[in-house]
Amino acid sequence: MNFVFKKVELWIVLLIIILLLIFTITFGFLVRQELEGSTKFGIFSKSALTISRIPATLKYILSNDNLDPQFIENTNEKNINIIRKLETEHLYLMSRFSQKYQQGIIELRKLSNLELIHEYVINQDKFFKLIDSNENFENLKTNNYGKRFRVDAPIINNDGKIIAKSAKTLFKIDLCNNFEWVNNKVSVHHSLNINKNGNYLSPININSKQNKYYEYFGNDYMDDAIGMFSNEGKLLSYKSISEILIENNYIGFLLGIDRKLFEDPIHLNDIEPVFFDTKYLKRGDLFLSLRHRSAIIHYRPKDNKIIDLIIGPFSHQHDVDILDEKTISIFNNNNITKLSNNNLTSERNYTNNEILIYDLEDKKFSKLINNSLKKENISTPTAGLHEIDEKYLLIEEHDNGRIFLFNKNGEIYWKFNNIENNKKSLVGWGTIIKNKNKINDIIKNINNKKCIK
Repeated sequence: MNFVFKKVELWIVLLIIILLLIFTITFGFLVRQELEGSTKFGIFSKSALTISRIPATLKYILSNDNLDPQFIENTNEKNINIIRKLETEHLYLMSRFSQKYQQGIIELRKLSNLELIHEYVINQDKFFKLIDSNENFENLKTNNYGKRFRVDAPIINNDGKIIAKSAKTLFKIDLCNNFEWVNNKVSVHHSLNINKNGNYLSPININSKQNKYYEYFGNDYMDDAIGMFSNEGKLLSYKSISEILIENNYIGFLLGIDRKLFEDPIHLNDIEPVFFDTKYLKRGDLFLSLRHRSAIIHYRPKDNKIIDLIIGPFSHQHDVDILDEKTISIFNNNNITKLSNNNLTSERNYTNNEILIYDLEDKKFSKLINNSLKKENISTPTAGLHEIDEKYLLIEEHDNGRIFLFNKNGEIYWKFNNIENNKKSLVGWGTIIKNKNKINDIIKNINNKKCIK
């Protein structure tokens, strides 16, 4: 009896091993088909893919990136370090995550010494109630990142009211933090600029089905577009970057790579308008920064024409600016994506960030105060902003929570570390206000404001 029992037990073990082997092979096959195969198996392959992602999902939920995504490190560093004096009346709208308020805030400061003039603190609960009616933002209600949002790319009007973006939403608030409007229908991201007609330009995400060349892309394709908004926050028009590239015979530049590498092949992060006519520029032209193509496009909307496709000694760049009649500047992140078994695994900087100057006439690049950037180890992997003036060069190092103001010789006027309660957090895209009449109007309206609590 004992001998028979042992033989049956061994048979069961072998059967279980065979069944597990069959299940493992089948499960792996379904996952691979859902990711890469031409044939899908509906709910079976989708469910297999979802199950396979459970460990990574749990790891993310419990990670510091999710639980406290704006936090960088604990530190005893100084918050503000004024090194030398700068004579200027310019103001600076600083965007940063505040440990005090546990959310993103906007501060209006004097650029010369960072003296605080006014603080904008948005009502987080009200903000999320205003945006959660749209399915595009459904995930923000349960995602901790959404509850620790950062406000980016603020533009201030003469009356002190601000148009900015957060959680992919464009909105306007007054000096007392009251919402004037919120556009929760369009997914905005990255930069915000004003064009020649006083409308607002922002990169937006659009569904690939909204593109006339949808047959080339499929459902998993993330397309970016140039979005133009009114002062009331209404989307006036948009133009797909994919359409622009295809219609200008750059389809190979857009899609001539293995699509497995990127579902987001464009990643538009800046739209910089031109306000004057020269030999090389026309009023109304746009310079577009395409991070995932490591390229800058000089685009003429009036003719739907790409004037120049600029590729050079830069990688994953942000923030292109027009300096004069034939010169632009570029914030070069010098960031690359590391691949492992054809999967995107991580990003890293292979050297410090750089400020590149590009001459539209001779097509040559040069670097601005690069030794100073090396010395300070300015190296944000993503984001990043620069502003060049006759007297100064502002650099925002977003991922490392630092902001620098240099002179043209690379000497530092001041350093800002986004530190509260010995905790360093991220900073966001800010804005400098230079117009003297506008500055006077803003200060006057701040002094005369009457807020009801």
